[in-house]
Amino acid sequence: MSRLENSQCFEEHPACREVRRSLAQREAELVEQLVRLADINSGSYNPDGHHLVANAVIESVEGFIPNPVERLTNPQNGELLALRWRHITPNTPRVLLNGHLDTVYEPESNFQTCSFSVDRKTINGPGVTDMKGGIVILFAALKAFLETEFANQLSWEILITFDEEIGSHKSRELLEQSARENDIGIVFESSLPDGSLIRNRMGTGLVEVEVQGKAAHSGRDFEKGKNAIVALSRFINLAHELNDSIPGGIINVAQTQGGGAVNVVPDRASAKINLRASDSQAEQAILDGLEKHANETGKRTGCSLSLTGGFTRPPKKADAKLEHLMSAWDNTASGMGEKLSWKDTGGASDGNILQAAGLANIDNLGAIGAHIHSEQEYIECSSLVSRAQLVASFLVNLSSGKFEFPRSTSQDSEHSPS
Repeated sequence: MSRLENSQCFEEHPACREVRRSLAQREAELVEQLVRLADINSGSYNPDGHHLVANAVIESVEGFIPNPVERLTNPQNGELLALRWRHITPNTPRVLLNGHLDTVYEPESNFQTCSFSVDRKTINGPGVTDMKGGIVILFAALKAFLETEFANQLSWEILITFDEEIGSHKSRELLEQSARENDIGIVFESSLPDGSLIRNRMGTGLVEVEVQGKAAHSGRDFEKGKNAIVALSRFINLAHELNDSIPGGIINVAQTQGGGAVNVVPDRASAKINLRASDSQAEQAILDGLEKHANETGKRTGCSLSLTGGFTRPPKKADAKLEHLMSAWDNTASGMGEKLSWKDTGGASDGNILQAAGLANIDNLGAIGAHIHSEQEYIECSSLVSRAQLVASFLVNLSSGKFEFPRSTSQDSEHSPS
């Protein structure tokens, strides 16, 4: 039976309607929570802001999450890596609820506060969609679920990180640990602008190229110089041409730097190249192509080119486990009288890391909006409720036995019940 046919005959648990009625009354409250969080700068490189926004989140959930929060920090410098809550009931499904509180807007950005549209249906603000709106949805859905009779028929973990926008290098081990200890994952990245959910994601990475040439006076000894900028220019043109020969690959030369005094042949230049690949074959083809062109450019120009970096988030492909999970979400939406749309994207998320570690997950069940990573970023206020209703309904159906998923190999005894 296809996913569509299955969803057409699905009957949700009656408690789903109650959680949706409860959430329908909370839009103004959720909007207020979002504005409070978005007005706190928590750029990826602002550790003070991370503590401030963490405190705001913890304060907002103290009334309905009795479980103590864990502030996971770097023991060497006290840097806040993540917030984690856990509730374990033995022999129940385990769900990871994941998000991040860092944004791309640093303290020096001009984009620091929220503003409403004239009709108050949208909010323009830093991180409202990516992804502080998703954090609000996460806790709203969980609160509604915890008010049902099934609150103790589900184990859940909340993991909120502070470095997703810069690659999740510091939180990766925490994400992989959570992937091993849960059965399925829900990540609250933003939905696509039309509300679609994401089926396949590209893998992403970064390569830095450093060019070492030979300096010389451009008038007296021009012929003795080895121009690093010329070598870099040749290399990045060849790198860009890989876009035409590698299916499923994207090579974006994003930053260049080099040169000094105009009367000197430049001996240093560098570039940063953003990489994206739809599968492991494209990943390897990109890396091999860059290495080949670096070697060829070095031989032709007499400069030395060194490459560092690589892919940090693997591609997220819809396998059988993910298709099964997608079917459960299709069924949940069908019970609400709605139909989900699924699309592929070139963007990556922590969902890529979680799936690579073995956890099937849907990773953009957050807010609906557009223009993320720009000063035009906005959220549709109504999506705070509609997405929370969808997630809460899914949790009810899961905990009441409507859905079944393979259990994690991790044992319930690893963490004491809360």
